[in-house]
Amino acid sequence: KASQLSRRQTFHDLSMEAAHLTEPFLENLQKEMQGYDQMLKVFTDKVANLEKEAVDLNLGFQKVKEAHGEGNCASVTRSAKEHGEAPPQCDVDWREAIKGFTQCGLQAQPRCKFGAASLDAIKEYSALPPALVAMLSTF
Repeated sequence: KASQLSRRQTFHDLSMEAAHLTEPFLENLQKEMQGYDQMLKVFTDKVANLEKEAVDLNLGFQKVKEAHGEGNCASVTRSAKEHGEAPPQCDVDWREAIKGFTQCGLQAQPRCKFGAASLDAIKEYSALPPALVAMLSTF
């Protein structure tokens, strides 16, 4: 029993010494982790806001497309071209919108290889569809 008590005391003493030696490192680690946790929260909030903005931008472009279609702009533009007239404002606005959304799509190429932000809502605008390119080049 005495040897068992002696081993327990030795174990206890060594454990206390190890705890005493590692305590400053663990405290520093905990402080650093709190800082990283705060930075991660800020980062994830920014990513969420960025993704929301991408969705809002996509919805905006959908509304521009709807307005272009409902206003019969393609037909008005064709008619103006056939009569040698200047392009209507709806066509000028449409081309400008496409240009702007395409530029946003080109710039929306996340560089994070871990996928923090995908920006899927506006990636489709990184290249104009061939039919749209053909339509734009007719005027």
